[in-house]
Amino acid sequence: MSLRKLKEIRSILWIILILCIVFFLLLEKFILQVDQVNELENVTDQVEDVLLLNDDSTNQGTNEIKDRMENVVEKPLDPNKEPIGSPTKINVNQASVQQLMILPNIGEVKAQAIVDYREEHGRFLTRNELMNVKGIGEKTLEKLNGLITF
Repeated sequence: MSLRKLKEIRSILWIILILCIVFFLLLEKFILQVDQVNELENVTDQVEDVLLLNDDSTNQGTNEIKDRMENVVEKPLDPNKEPIGSPTKINVNQASVQQLMILPNIGEVKAQAIVDYREEHGRFLTRNELMNVKGIGEKTLEKLNGLITF
């Protein structure tokens, strides 16, 4: 090969190297933006939960519900496990019939149906699984938003 060809190849390799560096810098910037979008979506979801919890038209009598929830004596089923719920959320996989009755639109019959379903089919993994319980539909599920955990 001639010296001129080698210089051309070297120039082309430098250009390729520079393009690779630019590509990876842009890729890193894109990944950071995707992470920021994901973080923003998480924050948005949390804000929506808080807004739904505080929206009186969605959760009728939210303050009354919170007051009743704070008065519930929470005891773990097993001393090594976490408490059944928190002052703002009830774990539907561990709560008793009485604790479930604190939730809006959940009376004794629906609470017992939740417990029965849980005993027959196992743990609830998502909110939508609650709609498999007789008497619980989309409207009831909306009112439970922000008040339950799994």
